[in-house]
Amino acid sequence: MGGDFKTVALLDEHAYLASMVYADLNTIRAQMTNCPKKSDHTGIQKRIRLMTGDQPRHKRGESLVQLRQGPSTSVVS
Repeated sequence: MGGDFKTVALLDEHAYLASMVYADLNTIRAQMTNCPKKSDHTGIQKRIRLMTGDQPRHKRGESLVQLRQGPSTSVVS
């Protein structure tokens, strides 16, 4: 057995918050991204989006063709 994982009791709010920060920053620590806002599929990205009102592209009502082509630069009425 590798021993990479272990169970730790989170006995107070400080320990709980510390574990959240540790998990949220794993993608940065692993050099998968350089910014929490760009950390796909993480709790911190979700909380940032809730605070800023930003929605993921798949929830903006764009069609699959629009998503594939990238952001639109023109306005169509």
